[in-house]
Amino acid sequence: MGSGAPPTGAAPGGTAAAGAASTGAGGPTGAAPRCAAADLGVAFGSAGVSTGDQRQRPIILTNRAGRGCAVTGFPGVQLIARDGSDYFDLVRSSIVRPTRIVLAPGGTARATMRYMPAPPGETGAYDVVRVVVTVPDATTSTSLPWDGGPVSDQSGATHPGTYIEALTAG
Repeated sequence: MGSGAPPTGAAPGGTAAAGAASTGAGGPTGAAPRCAAADLGVAFGSAGVSTGDQRQRPIILTNRAGRGCAVTGFPGVQLIARDGSDYFDLVRSSIVRPTRIVLAPGGTARATMRYMPAPPGETGAYDVVRVVVTVPDATTSTSLPWDGGPVSDQSGATHPGTYIEALTAG
């Protein structure tokens, strides 16, 4: 199952395109270096209902470095099937515009993952067991166990209800 094209304003690799806003929380926007993958902890926040049948789950990046650093754009997110042989790349949504976010030590940024759950065994259900997250501008990934149940396979949808939003402060 492939990935969709990034929305307007996003460039390959999860960063904002030239001209994107360069503001954030936690300090002067021009002073902090880019966060390296090793600087960031990756975890899920609490799941919740978005609208209708759609659910949401934040992916939280925490600055573990002893200095401020900045993130911009979208994390790469793949849903991995139970047998490990299949994956589903989440498309990037243009709902939230990417901005530069400066994270103080211990500071967080979050990207909201929205998804359409499916009843177990339903045709079109994607049996997710883990989610692989790649922070922006990195090639190292973190694998998180998935406890949200099956997800509707929307890999061929024109307007999928399963996608990732850009990072926001907090």
